[in-house]
Amino acid sequence: MTRLTDTLTALPGRLVAKPAATRRALATAQDLAAAAWHEADAAGRDAVTLDDLLVAFALVGGPVGRTLAAHGLTAEVLRAGVRDRDASDLAALGITPPPAAEPVRVPGRLDPRRSFRLDPEAARFLEKAAGSPATLLQELAEHPSGRPAAALRSAGADLSALRGALIGLGDDQAEDNEPAAPIPGLLDGHRETTRRGRRWVPVSAEAVGAVVGDAEAMRPLLLPEAEGAGQEVRVAPGLLASRVKGRPFEYRLVRDADVDGARELVWQMFWPEGVRPRGEGADPRGAYLHVRIEPDDGGSVLTLTRGVRGFGRLGGIVGPLMAVFGGSGNRGMLRGILEQARRG
Repeated sequence: MTRLTDTLTALPGRLVAKPAATRRALATAQDLAAAAWHEADAAGRDAVTLDDLLVAFALVGGPVGRTLAAHGLTAEVLRAGVRDRDASDLAALGITPPPAAEPVRVPGRLDPRRSFRLDPEAARFLEKAAGSPATLLQELAEHPSGRPAAALRSAGADLSALRGALIGLGDDQAEDNEPAAPIPGLLDGHRETTRRGRRWVPVSAEAVGAVVGDAEAMRPLLLPEAEGAGQEVRVAPGLLASRVKGRPFEYRLVRDADVDGARELVWQMFWPEGVRPRGEGADPRGAYLHVRIEPDDGGSVLTLTRGVRGFGRLGGIVGPLMAVFGGSGNRGMLRGILEQARRG
């Protein structure tokens, strides 16, 4: 057991040693691909295009999304720019496009069992993705096809001013996996590993709060494997209850308050029979998700803090594992919250 523990403890350290720039570039590409996938699906397309990637920069938020919003380039404006560019292309060929109608979007149609396809240009762009989000958007705007740049111009962008603003961002990127101080009153008295993600998002604080405070909305985010495993989940206001290997556990909304102009909510896991079987570890408190939602111009600033309790002989690997995988968990949770908020 000691050898296994030592091996598991050392593995995350080796993964952490991977160049930070590589990890951050990969995280950016994953965020963009996921947002573009939802964008393509909602528009009824079967494959992600460069246009979907362009809109994804606005949907993902962070420093680049905030910069786009400051230039008036929201997701809706960019979509309109794509449509206007396409209409101009048709007109140049002597083709009169049909009268413009309200675009049909079907949020929530996405079937996770469908294959995730990218058209060749989008695939090549993501395969070569490197650098900060600002660098990636500059590269997309300079794509050899000229289509992303044409869409930006049709959306009213001043490409020179936008390029200058993106250069000014440098390597600035949304925080997604930073060490954080434990949130008081949740796992006091226990060894705890805490990681934090923070991002500006183009969704109102009210819409985000409506999702995070609703048990039914949080069910697929806190218990993503439940449906696939045929796991029964009882849903009540402020409560998600289920069982793992016959043992009951719950997620409880233990905090929902306004603090210094922001709304703070906490979902925490509890094991009514104790965190470990056979009566060991009688304290029922487990991992928590603390969400702070601050209103901001054009959207909100969302801070996710995850606290994980380490216990037992393998408790020492919790910290290193969180250092590697915590960012992925925070990004996935944030994407899920935003998708729910947009559908609402």
